[in-house]
Parts: sequence; C-alpha cells; structure tokens
Amino acid sequence: MEPNSVDLTLVEVERALVMPFVLDTPFVCVICRAVIHEPDGSSDMCENCMENARALDGEITPVLPITLYTRESVMRTWLTHYKPDIDGEHGEVTSAADVCVAAITLVLSSFFDANDWLLKDVDDVLVVPSTRRPPPHPLEEVVLRTAAGRFLVTGQLTRTRNQLEHRSASSIAYEGSEALRGRRVLLVDDVYASGARLQSAAAATRRAGGTVTRAVVVARRINPGYHPAIEERWNAAVELPFRWSRQEDGSTISRSSFAAPAAIDGS
Repeated sequence: MEPNSVDLTLVEVERALVMPFVLDTPFVCVICRAVIHEPDGSSDMCENCMENARALDGEITPVLPITLYTRESVMRTWLTHYKPDIDGEHGEVTSAADVCVAAITLVLSSFFDANDWLLKDVDDVLVVPSTRRPPPHPLEEVVLRTAAGRFLVTGQLTRTRNQLEHRSASSIAYEGSEALRGRRVLLVDDVYASGARLQSAAAATRRAGGTVTRAVVVARRINPGYHPAIEERWNAAVELPFRWSRQEDGSTISRSSFAAPAAIDGS
C-alpha cells in the first residue's frame, strides 16, 4: 500500500503532530527532549537518560523525535494499529489499519525529505528490533518507502534471550553483527518512552564496532499529568505550528553520543 492509497492528506496528519521541546532551552534533556522537571544543576540529562547511562557503557545516543504524543491521542492510535498483532492480525479492521500505516508512512517520509542532512555520511539505517515481536519489524516496511529506505539493513541487530525491562536498559539485550564494524548507523524506532530499548540497541551497535550517528523516533511519549512543569511545556508545545525541518532548533548538535556525568559512570 502506498501512502496516498487511502483518503489521508499531509495536512490531516500534521494536525496530530506536536513539535518536540527545543534543545538549548532550560530544563530540556539533551538526549531525549524530556522536561527535567526537578533540575538540580548536576546534569543536562533527565532521570531516565541517567539511569540508561548507568546501565550501559557510559555513553548515550541523542534522540531526534519527529513529534510528541500523549496516551489519549490520534498519534497513539496510529502507532498502536499500524502494525499487526504478534499473531499477524491487525487489531483494527483492515481499512482503519490502512489509515494508520499511511499516517506513519507520511510522517517518516515527510521528515526524511525535509531533513536529508540526517542521511549524509550514513552507511546503514537500522530499525530497533521489538522486545516481543519476532522479526521483521513492521517499521522496516515503512522505512523502505522513505528516503532512508535505500540505507535500510536488516538482520544486523537482534534481540538476545536476556530480559529487557520497560524502564531498565541492558547491555546484553541486543547483539550486533560483525558486519556493523566500521559502519555509521542511524537507528530508527517508532516510540520512545523511557529509552531503555533504543539505548540498549545503540550500545549493542557500538559494541559491535559501529558508530551510532543519531536515533530518529516517530514519536516521543509525554505524560503532562506527571508534573506541572511538563504540563506547562506541553500546553505551550501544542500551540506551536508544526514544521518538518529541524536544522534550526539545535538538532544538529555535533556530538553523536554523550558521556555520562562522573556521578553516573562511576569515574
């Protein structure tokens, strides 16, 4: 199915999108764009990113979310139903599932078209494997329909049998192929919440000898009700016009990874 094979326009998709919090503004995590709701001045990372750094190799990969979303949102519906259930069946009727696939495809394709700088000097694009779903990941089919599709490589990053909790990154949850050695890799995932899965996959890529240039996620989960500071930022974000290009908001930071603070890496 092509993105325009269902009755869904880019304008309709943009109505469901919310601009991520901008880097280089106070109390925004330099890794995942979360609000640092109780800053103490000791780190420019949020609590989740510091926890991930503790569990991994002392480095953590910057994440570039295309949009923010909340639990009760159209974007969450699209993200839930663009992929079949684990048994291969869509949870929604076929026509509704087709709309979800078309929406996620339009989001990713429009984003990569507007940000071709992300693909410069990239050797491979890898989709982060699911924690439960057997390969291939449905997002791989979506990526193939975008400008990033020509770099897509499959099977080079796999889940191991080791457990991976929702909020606990693991250095042994993924395994990278020897073929990643010396390669510059862009990771792509659909959802980012705590970051445990994506950051574990990034660590495995580095361990295999690859360099993770950056990670792109379709949507970064936000819970405005968790803290007034998050709610305030969210309310401001939903009022902003959505734009696809991200070269003006600090997204082109020069570092491909961030070392954990001394208090985190134990040095």
